[in-house]
Amino acid sequence: MLRHTKDVKGSKLNLIDGELGKIKDFYFDDQVWTIRYLVADTGKFLPGREVLISPVSLGTIDEKNKTIKVNLTKEMVERSPSVISEGSLLRRDEVILSEHYNWPMYWEEITIEVEEDIHLRSTKEVTGYRIEAIDGEIGAIGNFVIDDLSWTVRYMVVDIKKILPSRKVLLALDWIERIDEVEKKIVVNVTKDRIKSAPQYKPETSINRIIETELFDHYKKEYYWR
Repeated sequence: MLRHTKDVKGSKLNLIDGELGKIKDFYFDDQVWTIRYLVADTGKFLPGREVLISPVSLGTIDEKNKTIKVNLTKEMVERSPSVISEGSLLRRDEVILSEHYNWPMYWEEITIEVEEDIHLRSTKEVTGYRIEAIDGEIGAIGNFVIDDLSWTVRYMVVDIKKILPSRKVLLALDWIERIDEVEKKIVVNVTKDRIKSAPQYKPETSINRIIETELFDHYKKEYYWR
C-alpha cells in the first residue's frame, strides 16, 4: 500500500516482548530508492536514544491501530550498538548493525574500515530540497510516498506554489538525475511545463493504480509495475 511518510511517522513499533517506540524517520538508498532503515524513537524504553531497524525485521502492519510488529526482543535492541542517526551513515555502521542483528548485508563488499558516504539519506534531511527540472527550478519537496510492502520510496510530493498557488504534484524517484547535497536540490529529467500541467495531487486522496497510470502517461514514462 502507498502511504505518505508523514502518516507512517509516529506509528508504534511493537517488539516480541514489549513496545519499542515510534517511527521518527527513514533512511533510503538514493540509487535504488529502497528504505534500508527506520529510525525509532525509543521513548520510555530507552530514554533519549534512537535506534535503526531494518525492514527485514518488520512483521505485520496493523493499519487500524497504527502499529507495526518488529521481530526482535527488547534485549536485542537494548544491546544494539549506537550509530549516528542524523545525516549520512557509514558502511562500518551498517556492518556492526548487521552483525548484531544477523541482518543480511545487501552490499557486495564488506569492509568495516570504509568511511565514505554510502548513498543513504534520511527523509528528514531531503525534505525541503529544491526541485530543478531540465529547464529550471520548479518547487520543493514537501513529503514522500512509500510502498509499505516493498519498503520502497515511490514518489516525492512537490510543492509548486511559487508557480501555481496551492498546487502539489507527484514525481517518481526513478526520474531523478542527481541529488546535490551542497545546493540542497534534486534534478529531475522532466520539463517545467510537464510538471506544471501534471495531475494535481491531493494528499487526502489514496494513490491507486489508476492515479499512477495517469501520472506515468502524462510524463510519458514506463510503468514501474510492468
